[in-house]
Amino acid sequence: MLPILLVQIIETEEEKQKMERLYDEYEQLLYCVAFKYMHDKYRAEDVVHDTFLKIIDRLDSINEIRCPQTRAYLVTITEHLCINMLKSKAYKTEQDAICEGEMGIAEIVPDKYNNAEDQIFEKYDVLIIKDALRKLPEKLQNTLILYAVEGYSMKEIAEIDNCSVEAVKKRIQRARMQILELVKE
Repeated sequence: MLPILLVQIIETEEEKQKMERLYDEYEQLLYCVAFKYMHDKYRAEDVVHDTFLKIIDRLDSINEIRCPQTRAYLVTITEHLCINMLKSKAYKTEQDAICEGEMGIAEIVPDKYNNAEDQIFEKYDVLIIKDALRKLPEKLQNTLILYAVEGYSMKEIAEIDNCSVEAVKKRIQRARMQILELVKE
């Protein structure tokens, strides 16, 4: 069922019926797409809602409800909204708040280093590691948070940042090494 807010925005009965059919047909698919990017139920729902808000002004460009072009069009809008949200300043500010709360510090510290380096991380307080994380360059910090805290795969991060998986691996490695150097100081 189409959310009440969307119904109130749409002017004609014909457009309301068209939007209702679009919503019924694609809401679940778009939610799955959004969840793949956002890894959060509520953010995924927000993105789906924003997708339908975005197409209200473009309803006349959609001729058929059930066709590959309409499906691709809606999926593309959803993916772009997800990417924009992940790159947005508000989202990054929220990620900083996550850094101040409880997060997967065990994932941030190196996992492929020798025992001496592992012992160094065990000696340091979580707050020291979080502080070191905040000192990283933004690109390294965001990559490490997406990987270690949000649970994104390296492939997903590469898609979000439009880079190779190898570049993501290197960023994670550099971030971990820089954190190690910062906590040793």
